[in-house]
Amino acid sequence: MKKIILIIIQILFTSCSFGQTPIDEVMKKNPLFFKEMIDNKEKYPIEIIFTRIIRDSLNHPNLETYTYFTHNNLYFNPASIIKLPICALSLEKLNEWQKPKIHANTRIGAGKGFECQTEVNVNESKLEYPPTIARYIEKLLLVSDNEGYTRLYEFLGQKYIKRKLEEKNYQATKIIRRFTNCDTLQNRYTNPIYFYNDNGELLYSQDMAFNNTPFYPQNTNWSMPEKTTPMNIFNPDYENEISLMNAHEILTAIVLPESIDFHKRFRLSNKDYELLWYGLGSFPNERKLTIQEDDKDYFPAYKKYLFYGRQKDANIQKNIRILNVVGWWGGVVTDCAYIIDFENKIELLVSARIGINHNEINESDAYHKYSFPFMQKLGEGLYEYEKSKLNEKKYLPNLKRYQKLWSN
Repeated sequence: MKKIILIIIQILFTSCSFGQTPIDEVMKKNPLFFKEMIDNKEKYPIEIIFTRIIRDSLNHPNLETYTYFTHNNLYFNPASIIKLPICALSLEKLNEWQKPKIHANTRIGAGKGFECQTEVNVNESKLEYPPTIARYIEKLLLVSDNEGYTRLYEFLGQKYIKRKLEEKNYQATKIIRRFTNCDTLQNRYTNPIYFYNDNGELLYSQDMAFNNTPFYPQNTNWSMPEKTTPMNIFNPDYENEISLMNAHEILTAIVLPESIDFHKRFRLSNKDYELLWYGLGSFPNERKLTIQEDDKDYFPAYKKYLFYGRQKDANIQKNIRILNVVGWWGGVVTDCAYIIDFENKIELLVSARIGINHNEINESDAYHKYSFPFMQKLGEGLYEYEKSKLNEKKYLPNLKRYQKLWSN
């Protein structure tokens, strides 16, 4: 088992106390910006997880993790963050099937077997690129596409998702709904699924599934903590949920699988990992998007919150890749990112979540005035922190397995 050093530091802000962790050091260097949020924690609940990656002589990563929280047991709607485990589980399910003719690039369709379900007829589709699991994953990771998420949710089924998350001990994660207007019962039913060859001939069908189990794990050694909800938008018991720590661990399991306990990893091939890495780290303008919306709507930093702040005119640095997943909904912005600099041999993991009490401030304005600048300054600051520590590292990382994905 790889050595993982977990340093949990929970800070309830009553004053600006800096100088204890790398996160504190970053905030200390920009007090005028961060003080506004620290002094108004009811308006801006914040969660930050920062992981330093220490390589050994064999390039194996050891992790040092720091956390920074303003609240405990506060429910944040995860929005699109839950798309990452859905992508990984979809590939894992294919690998478990071990059906030679069915893989990530096999055409996939959906039937309709219950209320609120919609069909995907592959053979009648006029799309230039017929739907496949790989293309759904590409859409999810490049531009956080909701349709792709819904189709993978239906392929997996609610019960399968629940079982797999429990097996991997991601028990602070609950994925129980599509990104549609389906109600709680309708989301328990998932469509019949069909796989076709390139000639439109049926290869395999999966029956409609129904989840008849409770949403939370029935484990006497674990219980979901009582939660409070910012802004009282909805009942979290019937919404998707993922703790920032679970999201951070899942991203780590995908980008640095060798650093995570075996039971928390996903059953993926090298090709699967590369598909995920490429989708997480690419910019929309680098791929011909296989979705109906105008590609011009998706600027390079469209889903790069940490470091670039989702700025349309962001100066994209060619030597830096950010493998990340984001969420943005209901006053909450989240980004989980693995930031790598091929030229300077820098790598870091950072996950952050900031909420905005839009009962008091305009939500739309606040995203651009507070949330995205917060993400940008935090990402930049932690990157610079790692850069300043390069001379203290005995072994610099070999990042070639990622770099080759964008070498052409």
